[in-house]
Amino acid sequence: MKADQEHRIRELEAELERKDRIIAALMRRVERAVDDAGDSFSLFERNAALESTARERMVQLEQANHRLTDSEERLRRVFDNVQEILFETDGERRIVMLNPAWERITGIPAARCLGRDWIEILHSEDRDKGLARCAPFMEGSTADCAETLRITCEDGSVRWMDVRMARSTDRDGNTVGTIGTMADVTRQHEAVEQIRQAREAAEAANQAKSAFLANMSHELRTPLNAIIGYAEILSEEAGDAGVGELAGDADKIISAGRHLLSLINDILDISKIEAGRMDLYLEDFSLAPEIDQVLATVRPLVESRGNELRLENGTRHETIHADLTKLRQILFNLLSNAAKFTDHGEIRLAVRDGEDAALEFEIRDTGIGITEEQLARLFQPFTQADASTTRKYGGTGLGLSLSRHFARMMGGDIEVSSEPGEGSTFVVRLPLQGEVPDAGRDASGSAAVAPPSARSCRPGHVLVIDDDASVRDLIRRSLATEGYEVTLATGGEEGLRLAREQRPDLITLDVMMPAMDGWAVMTALKNDPDTRDIPVIMLSMLRDRDMGFMLGAADYVTKPVERHYLLEAVGRQMPPPCAWGATPETCERSPGCGCTCTVLVVEDDAETREMIRRQLDCEGSRVIEAEDGQAGLRRLEERDGRVDLILLDLMLPGMDGFAFLDQLQRHERWGEIPVLVLTARDLSAAERGRLLERVEDIFQKGAVSRDDLLAAIHSHVDRHASASNTDLGQ
Repeated sequence: MKADQEHRIRELEAELERKDRIIAALMRRVERAVDDAGDSFSLFERNAALESTARERMVQLEQANHRLTDSEERLRRVFDNVQEILFETDGERRIVMLNPAWERITGIPAARCLGRDWIEILHSEDRDKGLARCAPFMEGSTADCAETLRITCEDGSVRWMDVRMARSTDRDGNTVGTIGTMADVTRQHEAVEQIRQAREAAEAANQAKSAFLANMSHELRTPLNAIIGYAEILSEEAGDAGVGELAGDADKIISAGRHLLSLINDILDISKIEAGRMDLYLEDFSLAPEIDQVLATVRPLVESRGNELRLENGTRHETIHADLTKLRQILFNLLSNAAKFTDHGEIRLAVRDGEDAALEFEIRDTGIGITEEQLARLFQPFTQADASTTRKYGGTGLGLSLSRHFARMMGGDIEVSSEPGEGSTFVVRLPLQGEVPDAGRDASGSAAVAPPSARSCRPGHVLVIDDDASVRDLIRRSLATEGYEVTLATGGEEGLRLAREQRPDLITLDVMMPAMDGWAVMTALKNDPDTRDIPVIMLSMLRDRDMGFMLGAADYVTKPVERHYLLEAVGRQMPPPCAWGATPETCERSPGCGCTCTVLVVEDDAETREMIRRQLDCEGSRVIEAEDGQAGLRRLEERDGRVDLILLDLMLPGMDGFAFLDQLQRHERWGEIPVLVLTARDLSAAERGRLLERVEDIFQKGAVSRDDLLAAIHSHVDRHASASNTDLGQ
């Protein structure tokens, strides 16, 4: 500011000197003209002319001075009242000027700062940063300098300042100092920081929600697994004992348990969708058998209300590339809804070719219908047609919302039309080729599963690795009734040890186990030459199987484990002996060979282990129990790996199912033992990927029946035995 004023004064003085020179030159010209003309002015006249010129000069000087004074005053007012801090330094970075804004903002008198290096007025932690930005600027390599730096106020508070500087030069262009501004941006910085913290809090909340969902999956489904499993055992034993009423009561428990499981699955699914954690797993599959399975599942509900169920298959396509689990759920939701709102009518499923390489599934009923107002909110979560619908028909109001979400995830949609009293029509449109790449699949897009071989007379040995005792017991009993030998492991480490020791024909592996989860157990199984060839069936709460297949799973059973699905999965890997429950003396194919199998059950829940043991005992199988992965490994070591299958829970204390699989994989022989995973854990996409190449099947606790579990164990044990025999023959 001062330099500008001095410069202006010098310019005015130079202007006056220039005008003096002009007047002098004019006077000389006048004198020459007078001399030349011979006509001289009087001295008085010449003096008067000079005085007039001098007065004009004085007036001009006074006007220039007034202008300069006004300009200085304006600059002073700006200097004193501007909100930003204005400062000037000399060539040594010493402060030579600070405006009053400095003291207003910092509370520090300007006089205290004059003569100090401007870097010293910065916050101690920002001085190096200020020097780094100032050096190239002062050297001339950059035209200006701009940086956000902190300063410490008189009261100790910290302000964030937007500092901008420019070089000050003399007439020759040499840098003689700097002039700069500091704008207080503390509020803006705090706002940005609040946004950052809010974003981090939201991310943390989302992670907490994901963790909560995983924990809730385990905590809710694990006891349901025991309820459904023991009820299946009770129903079968009551039926064998001729106590029909008790068997009927047990069937009601099973039905109620599965209904509760369905509600829990819906709530967890909608929560995963809202959290952005719902994944698609596309595969090629045949339409006809899957549609038949859905119809078989929903038919009892349809017929219980006096309805007739019809199928019209008008498509020329035999396969579709889609998410099988989600398509099943869509069709089941729509068909069960139609059954719920229709009495003594007709429900029809029509499958036909749509436009643009799509399939259409039309579900039409002759039920109560839906009003236009109700249609507007039909697909909203937790919403039904009206309150009376909930009271009369029950339900969560999630089925339709989930179905539309699933359809849209696969590139399709669901449309509805209805007239009150005339029924409703839902049309599901899905592309023949899904839009999400299916990692970890073979060229056909399906998980590679070897065809089950014929039953063997040798008792299949299944190692069950699950930390849930009730799951282990359920699996053991389910497999034993089919003639398998079962070994139980209560955790991943025990499961790995038992897999190495006993060499089971098949392993069932729970995903969600403490310490060593199913992924780790699977990795160990497949990395161990002794166990890498043992088929592993994953047991998980998530109905999607890709993670297990990627890590080497031969099959997948969802939790809660339902006997029917477990037996089916085990049976695919190791079909039951020729006469399940037969003794060596009664075996017709090979007397004396024995028809039971040994299953290692790695499960930490004692009730689940007991349930599995009882189920397998009924089939004549031998069950070896392990409460975690370490115990499972010890059981395998004790038996020198001689187990036919491992039934593995993933959520085990100590060594969980994943770690157990890791250890199993590292063993030279145990890695060949089939592993079935039986878990209540809600698997993420990454977890499923880890399991994809390492276990035979994954079952969800409570979602697989006793018969299915036994069938899966039989299948995997027999397939493993057949493969081993083929290798020996070669």
